[in-house]
Amino acid sequence: MLMICGLSLLSFSCQSRESSAPDDRLRVIATIFPVYDFARQIGDNKIDLTMIPPPGMNAYAYELTPAEMDAICRADLFLFTSFEMEQWVFKAISAAEKSNTTAVETGSGATLLPRPPFREVFPEQIYEQLEQQPLSRPAEELPDRDSAASPVVPADPSCSDASKPAAPSPSAPAGHYDPHIWLDLKNAQIMVDNIAEAFINKDPRNSDTYKRNARAYKRKLSRLDDAFTKQLAVCQSKVLRQSGHRTFAYLAQRYALKYHYAEGLSRPNLSQQETLNILGLEESDKPASLFCDQQLFEHKQHLLVKEMGVEVLSLDNGYDVEPAAIAAGETFLSIMERNLLQLKKGLHCP
Repeated sequence: MLMICGLSLLSFSCQSRESSAPDDRLRVIATIFPVYDFARQIGDNKIDLTMIPPPGMNAYAYELTPAEMDAICRADLFLFTSFEMEQWVFKAISAAEKSNTTAVETGSGATLLPRPPFREVFPEQIYEQLEQQPLSRPAEELPDRDSAASPVVPADPSCSDASKPAAPSPSAPAGHYDPHIWLDLKNAQIMVDNIAEAFINKDPRNSDTYKRNARAYKRKLSRLDDAFTKQLAVCQSKVLRQSGHRTFAYLAQRYALKYHYAEGLSRPNLSQQETLNILGLEESDKPASLFCDQQLFEHKQHLLVKEMGVEVLSLDNGYDVEPAAIAAGETFLSIMERNLLQLKKGLHCP
């Protein structure tokens, strides 16, 4: 259904639509915050950048508005993480068929971790076997846009004429891989390369700027990756226990930590022993630490954990960034630097 090009660009044969910004900057739309931040670091003042969905919104199952659909159709580039992360992008790509928009799967080529089968508590070794797979789904797994079940947009879609948000796809398959690829800083560098390549192909006049900015930003990511590796290698604990949204497997795998996902803490009336079992702890294992999504830090499920003497620390997943934080200067690098400090504290590093 889609032609996947060698440089991770998904190009479509569409009717022409004027898409250049009035000042000749590339008009770019990005989905989640890491993609947005990578794009602004590379594009700098050569691009006109917007985030859809708006920051702080659910990026997994977002419902595009007609205005957002039209904005995507008028963009030069539509940057998304992957078909695993933003499964709703099919509707945006379909709507943009009659425009000059190029959709870019920025995570193409990244190292992937499979989603484990659902269990109450996952083994710490769940991600020991890595798979190097192309990030986009096989053609046979993609929704059939020519079938009667096609949920994306009506036949012969028109961006500007959309009168209501597109319905979610009942036929889109569930993701097979963990989508949080940017939390492996090697994957983040692959995403930067893909974005830079897309900018260069779309705007070759400014290729030197894009190449220079991408190289400089990748050096920063590489230095931070080295800091994670060296500073977490000497910690007393090697187990990253996490509750909340299952997010940090890539980070744990990258830095040789065992990942224990503590699913089930939200069940009511848990006993202390049940809580210890979910955490994979014995009474003698304390002091220990539990990491959780920043947004769930004050959740009542963690009160019992704290009362048991287990330290609860927040980690930032990097994509659920509020507008106020972005306005205050938050960046992907600042988020990951803060995560490193939290990990060093919780894993008892010197």
